[in-house]
Amino acid sequence: MDQYLMNTVFLIDDCEDEYFISRIAARRSKINVKIIHFFGVADFMRTIETWDTNTLTGALVLFDLNLPCESGLDGIRRLRAINRMSGIVTGICSGSDDPTDQRRAAAGGADFFVGKPLDVAAWQEICRSVSDLDLVETAGGVFDLVRRHMKAA
Repeated sequence: MDQYLMNTVFLIDDCEDEYFISRIAARRSKINVKIIHFFGVADFMRTIETWDTNTLTGALVLFDLNLPCESGLDGIRRLRAINRMSGIVTGICSGSDDPTDQRRAAAGGADFFVGKPLDVAAWQEICRSVSDLDLVETAGGVFDLVRRHMKAA
């Protein structure tokens, strides 16, 4: 079975503090990911529109549920509408643990729903929700996010 390192996270969140907190939490938890921040769905979509699927191989896309112009659910719908991007692991994050938000995320096509901040518990929840993702400990106690296979795009 093939394995792919999921070492890039695209975080679409209107709050820069959440980005910094998530980076610090990942580093302290020894989660080996690079978090790239976008302030909104439009910024992210404009950036990726010329990318091919290989550019996003090994990436996870995480939308904040409550964004000011387009919600995270709108972002997932727009990303899923691009055929070459349909197999990308995509989730919703929120500061709320309201079960209604979780149901809305699942109904909206999210692969997972996770609370903020992106600490070790959040990464473990992502792996529980997405059956082909695992946190794998490497030398030095660092954890890689690994996908056991890629969905056909």
